[in-house]
Amino acid sequence: MNTPLDEQRELVVAKFFNQYLEPFFVRELRETPRTCHLAKSMLLFAALDFYGKIYRTGLEGFPKKKNGERDYNSFNNSEKNYIYFVKNFFPIEQSCKGIILYRVFRCGIMHQIVPKGAGVSFIESCNEMFINQSLSNGQNIPVLNLYVLEKIVVESIYLFRSFLLKDKSDDFVNQISNELIYKYDGFGDFEKLNGAIRSTPELNNSIVDKCNNNEDIF
Repeated sequence: MNTPLDEQRELVVAKFFNQYLEPFFVRELRETPRTCHLAKSMLLFAALDFYGKIYRTGLEGFPKKKNGERDYNSFNNSEKNYIYFVKNFFPIEQSCKGIILYRVFRCGIMHQIVPKGAGVSFIESCNEMFINQSLSNGQNIPVLNLYVLEKIVVESIYLFRSFLLKDKSDDFVNQISNELIYKYDGFGDFEKLNGAIRSTPELNNSIVDKCNNNEDIF
């Protein structure tokens, strides 16, 4: 017989894994050609940030400002999300690489199209996450092997799911379910949607009317 805690675990898994993991993330990874390095990278980095946020919430709760309001800026501290998740769910030999994945590869690709002083590739014949590549000027740069990263990220997310279902304390599960499901719209999706609508007077009324009537917005 399920206990209330078991029901909370199942709700968290249904909300954040069943809804996102296979229908979106795994499917998109499978359908993205291996030569599309930037698209694959963005998917992998988005997943690390997303599940890192959920893991951090379980450990620390949702950060609050001094006035008690939810602190979305602190919640969206992607570097911290990476470090926490990579340290705890990547294989031991890779668990120290959250900072370089975030600062060099994630931030480079997300903000300036290419990694910062590095490269990405998909090399099935190599089981190393980072490979040295020599440029024509003789300089060596690290190249991130997406073949290895993809396997590790997918495995780590499933490991996190197992961890949630079996291994962790009541407080951990309670914090996630309370902060991200029961008490709040966890990631502030609709709050941000409504804020964007309010900040765009030209679209305000038409978008609200269409949403209310279940019509296409644009």
